[in-house]
Parts: sequence; structure tokens; C-alpha cells
Amino acid sequence: MKPFEHEYKVMGLAPYAKDYILEPAYKVFKDTLMVDGLDFKWRNKPEDMYFYFRDKLEGMRFDGIAAGLQKWCEELVVEWINNILGHLKVDSLVYSGGLSMNVKINQAIAEIPGIKHFFVPPSGGDESTPIGAAYSICAKLGVPTYPLDNGYLGYSLLDSEVEELIKKYKIRQNHNVINNVSIEEIVNLLVNNKVIARCVGSMEFGARALGNRSILCNPANYDNVRLINEKIKFRDFWMPFTPSILDYRAKEYLVNPKNFSSPYMTIAFNTKPLAQEHLAAAIHPADFTARPQILEKAANPEYYALIKAFEKKTGIGALLNTSLNLHGEPIVRNAEDACHTFTNSGLDALLLNNTLIIKQ
Repeated sequence: MKPFEHEYKVMGLAPYAKDYILEPAYKVFKDTLMVDGLDFKWRNKPEDMYFYFRDKLEGMRFDGIAAGLQKWCEELVVEWINNILGHLKVDSLVYSGGLSMNVKINQAIAEIPGIKHFFVPPSGGDESTPIGAAYSICAKLGVPTYPLDNGYLGYSLLDSEVEELIKKYKIRQNHNVINNVSIEEIVNLLVNNKVIARCVGSMEFGARALGNRSILCNPANYDNVRLINEKIKFRDFWMPFTPSILDYRAKEYLVNPKNFSSPYMTIAFNTKPLAQEHLAAAIHPADFTARPQILEKAANPEYYALIKAFEKKTGIGALLNTSLNLHGEPIVRNAEDACHTFTNSGLDALLLNNTLIIKQ
């Protein structure tokens, strides 16, 4: 694994290790940093952050190292946040920063008995800093502020751009092109286990694809995991996909006793037996957790309508959703990017606003 590139894969790998496999690595990490009230301190400070761990972890299995690190991080953060809640005497938490993208840590936070309200925004990285700056200035000026009601803040795809692309590459010569495509036509492809790229409207802000720059397919067919990985994503075997779930179906699929919202795929949940049937390809195959987008109609009416139409045909109130990009490339932004991904992968169809392009 490459530093500064593959750290996020640790979370997906961790559930594969049994307790006796993870325990030796966990002890290595636990012997270093610890919580001290509202801060952290060294139990035993390593001389460096590479050779120390390399030598200590020598001979341990890679899944055990991932799981030991994940367990240690979860314990550290939960203890720290418990101390903060007690110190401030509050039961609400908004949590951000780079580590807030670890959805399994967020699941552990959500399960803290003293938390009644918990929210994780769509991005924990530095790119969210301007939002905080804007809120701060508004507060100083006495200007009213409101929470974000969706994450679709990015580049907006124009219909004229789509038509120009189709003409530029003479796409109609080698593909079926359907203008003003109906939801029914899209759903029929999904029901027949076709894999569809959806590049529609405004791009998502943050770390997760939320339907507008997404690859979509039937979540019940576990073969779709292999299909997407072989044709498009080339992901490591342990990396799970995720579901976009209609809000009113979430209680049937997710163990979420506090009814926390998760509009941005930032919290993991245990799943119920129905989810393990309906969402087999969109949950973690080792521990059956999911990091869902719980979708409300107001956030994205068109995407909501698509999933609802799929539900009408199948009884399944969700779609498998993964980001629209080739392995190692950034998520697509515009029609040109989407076309590049479409033509260099095994995607069956590409939806650009209301125009559907199907490979012959």
C-alpha cells in the first residue's frame, strides 16, 4: 500500500480479521498514543513513525494489522469524545476532520449512549474550510445562516454540452442514443443487471458520489460486485460498495435505533436480514455493515424518483452506488470526463442529464 494514497483501504480490510489475528497488532498501537482528558499523550513515544512500526509489526498478517489499527483508533476516538461530551455536558455532536471519513469510527461514535444527535458533513478535508469561514463572517455581520440541505454544490452539466459531445465524437454512429429518456427505460436496464453511469446536474461536494456522478446497478445481485470490479473499477477484493436507500425504507434495512440521518455516506450501520438479501452487493461482505446514503426526496428529486421506480419493479428500495471514475482517476466532472470513463470501461450505458447512451 502506498502512503498518502491507500490509508482509506484499512477500514475496508479490517473486518476480515478475527480477534486472535488482530490482537498482536492492536497491542503495538495501543502501547503508543493514549487519551488524556480532552487531549492525547504518548504512553510510549516511538522514535519515528515508520521504522518503529515496521519492526514491531514484522511477520503479522496484513488484515490483522488493518484490524488492530482500526480497533485502536475507534477506542481512542470514542474515549476522547466521551470525555468532551461530559466536559461540555452536551448530547449533540457535529464531527469533522480527516478522520471523520472513517465510517466505522463514526459508527462507534453513534453508538455512544450519551449521544442523541450526531451529524458528519460530506467532507472532512481542507476543502470544507471555506464553508466555515463563510459562516464565521456571516455571524460577525449578523447575516442569517442556514445548514446545507444537500451536497450538490459543484459543476453543473449543461444539455448543450451533452449535445456537443455527441456530435464531436459521432456517438450516434456506434451507440444507441435516446433523448429525453424515460425513467422506465433506465429502470429496465437496471432490472436486467446492466451497469449504468449517471452524470446528471450538479456534481457532489465532498468525498462521496451521491447519485449525480455515480455508477449504479441492482444491489441484490452479488455478481455485480465482480462485474463492476472486472469491467470498471479494478478495486481490491475487500473494498465494499454502498447503497443509496430511500429514506422511508431505511428502517427496514439498517440498525439505527437513534434514527440518525446519513445523507452523505459518512456513517456505517449494521444491517438487518432484509438488507442482506436486497442489498447483498452493496454491503460489506465480511461484517454486513453498510455506509448508506439515506436519500430524502427534497435533496435530489430525480435520483429519488429513479430509485422509487426501481423499487416499484423489484420491491428493493435502493441502488448500488459507487463513484463514476476509472481506477486511480478522479471522479468525473463534465460530459467529456464521463465519456472518457464510459469508452474505457465495460459500462453498459451512460446517462448525461436526460440523454441515455447505450453501447451496442
